[in-house]
Amino acid sequence: MGEGSEVDDVVGRFDGRADDYSRFRPRYPRQIIATLGDEIGFDSTKAVADIGSGTGILSELFLSNGNTVFCVEPNGDMRRRAVSDLTKYSPRFVSVDGRAEATSLKDGSVDLLTAGQALHWFSPEESKKEFARILRRGSHIAVVYNHRREDGDVEVAYSELVGRYRSKPTFVTDADDASIAKYMKEGELRKFTFLNAQTLDLEGVMGRMASTSYMPRPGSPAWKLVLEDAQKMLGKFGDRGTVMLHYNTSLYLGQIAPT
Repeated sequence: MGEGSEVDDVVGRFDGRADDYSRFRPRYPRQIIATLGDEIGFDSTKAVADIGSGTGILSELFLSNGNTVFCVEPNGDMRRRAVSDLTKYSPRFVSVDGRAEATSLKDGSVDLLTAGQALHWFSPEESKKEFARILRRGSHIAVVYNHRREDGDVEVAYSELVGRYRSKPTFVTDADDASIAKYMKEGELRKFTFLNAQTLDLEGVMGRMASTSYMPRPGSPAWKLVLEDAQKMLGKFGDRGTVMLHYNTSLYLGQIAPT
């Protein structure tokens, strides 16, 4: 993404949200590692660059597999939380102050490039060139998204709650199959879907929303209203004070498109 106010806005949107992000965002299924092994021969010897790594939720999936992971993240608050959570994996955990468009990693230095819940923040043309530069020849890109399902009463109620209080849409739109395919060689994209879920109490529901860039910030005038509606949702749909949100986790896999 080029220089300017839009870049600053993207990076700053998550200031103050890192702790909630780390605690309350859903994790990623371990089947991702097995699928990468089956499809591209991925194993623990491969070096991974996790772009827009945030607090390191996807990075930890690979770190726990034994991989070296370069966690590239422009937001200082998110990097701070990642260091707190992932230093136990050092020296295989490497925190990098960088962007998708300028990672500072060496040419041909990584075997797999990943992006979890972040690709929609990248400038496609600039980041694609950067990805091609840092990937070893013949290596792959894996994009992972937790897509919240909307076919259950809890998910519908949660989406309605978010819709009531979310800020106006940003200039960035969420990633979809077509936008992700633009990063891959033509005809190369493979997609895999896994079931995923998280169980949340009231603290978890509020933390899940607080982790989102477009929701009001805790302590703001609107936050009290969000809390009241979340309590009503749990009262209606909760089971012993908790609700379960279901997701479809999508893994998009392919080789980078020519630049």
